[in-house]
Amino acid sequence: MKRVTYKCNISVDNRPEWLRCITSALNNLYSYPMNGDLSDFQSIKGSLDKLIYNLTMGKCIKSKVTTKIVEDSGEIVLFVERSNRILISVYIK
Repeated sequence: MKRVTYKCNISVDNRPEWLRCITSALNNLYSYPMNGDLSDFQSIKGSLDKLIYNLTMGKCIKSKVTTKIVEDSGEIVLFVERSNRILISVYIK
């Protein structure tokens, strides 16, 4: 079985609170075995979209944060972006 891994482009010391919430949610997914197929990424995307929505409603996020699934050469990646800048890349390996 595969596990969720991610890479954040902002150092731990410089991450805003909302970004720490997202990385914490991704850390919680590490214990769940996954297949790494598109349905796993869609499930993660749905969960992150709900979390981002709640953080936006709670005024923790002030600018637009989006998620998108990208497939290239058979590898699937989930990106978390803010102002068209990739902040987090999520993989299942």
